Amino acid sequence: MVLRIFRLDDALKAAANRISEPAGQTGARWQVLNALDDGPKTVAEIARLKNGTRQGVQRIVNELVADGATTTNENPKHRRYPLICLTSQGRAALETIRSERERWTTAVSAALGHEVDPAVLRFLDRFRAAVETTLSNR
Repeated sequence: MVLRIFRLDDALKAAANRISEPAGQTGARWQVLNALDDGPKTVAEIARLKNGTRQGVQRIVNELVADGATTTNENPKHRRYPLICLTSQGRAALETIRSERERWTTAVSAALGHEVDPAVLRFLDRFRAAVETTLSNR
């Protein structure tokens, strides 16, 4: 089962890269942009949201700042940890990605040919929670 989920994860990452490509982004950059959609965050906050490393998120943020999709602003709560904010260019990229995601979702739904069984969704939620529990018990 886990091997199948890993294979699905690989396919979803490839799909995320294809979906975000028309916006000039990658799947990883999309995750960071999406994390900022509801407001500015520090790199550490984004990393926690995405279960990533601070260093990995910082690398992506640096790329997004260099490309003009995000900017850094002073953090009134902590001078050493700036807030990462979406720019109008970053918001436009997210809108393009959302449009592409809708097309992709429609195509996947058509290929499946039916609604997803709610029991499958409940199982996936329980499985994710179990994995997260093992991670927090280190």
